[in-house]
Amino acid sequence: NSNQVFITTHKNPDLDAIASALGVSLIAKKLKKKNYIIMDDSIDNINTGVLSIIDAISNDFEIITTAMYNEIKSNNDILFITDANKSNLVSCESYLQDFKSIIIIDHHNQDSKTIKTFNKFIYPGSSSASELVTAILEAFKINYGTAIANYLLAGIILDTNSFRSETSTSQTLTIVNTLLDKGANRKYADTLIDKTFATE
Repeated sequence: NSNQVFITTHKNPDLDAIASALGVSLIAKKLKKKNYIIMDDSIDNINTGVLSIIDAISNDFEIITTAMYNEIKSNNDILFITDANKSNLVSCESYLQDFKSIIIIDHHNQDSKTIKTFNKFIYPGSSSASELVTAILEAFKINYGTAIANYLLAGIILDTNSFRSETSTSQTLTIVNTLLDKGANRKYADTLIDKTFATE
């Protein structure tokens, strides 16, 4: 029922943040909703891995700043927040009050700064926002290509420290297998991660 869908993540987004945001954008596209990803970071503050993704998807996804959001917002927009749940961390912190509906998809613990909304899909036991969003894409039977599968895989690998973290579960490996079936390539995902650490 919303006019437009806006998607944001934490400031200085990493691979998990941008990949999960792109996944949510695909869901909005499936529902034929105009959607935008809000990023307000200086290019100097975004690592090379994320920048390479932004460059690759520029023709298919709309990334805007909060200044641009302010020009196109309406009275009935919805905001998705991925890979973050605290107000002080998100790119559009100053505009949270604009949205009557906010949906959070995240894997970090909640605290007193967690944004108040009834629509919270926050599972700290999950490896990453990319894992959660991949599960949603599959549940909605949304087609996504090799590129998106690669980005989601890179997000999972990054956040699990190459599957060494305690949040790497059987569900994580099931999701990874799904992404590999979609054409995701571990070597390419590792390249994105290498670019990330080369600039951090």
